[in-house]
Amino acid sequence: MRQTTYLSGKGINNNNIYSAIKLIQALSQYKLLAYKKLDSAAYKRLDSAAYKRLDSAAYKRLDSAAYKRLDSALV
Repeated sequence: MRQTTYLSGKGINNNNIYSAIKLIQALSQYKLLAYKKLDSAAYKRLDSAAYKRLDSAAYKRLDSAAYKRLDSALV
């Protein structure tokens, strides 16, 4: 025999509550997985693209400025 509780005019039984809890757990797991995928993708993109650009820009600026100063100091 199914036990039904009435809350604000709608019948809520234990099966519906269990299903809702399972759905919430599944959605939270999916959200956590999505955040992990987003984090790993963002970090990989940051590592590969931004760090390369940052390194090359910094080295180019360092090379051009430092070498020019060094050349002018030697002359």
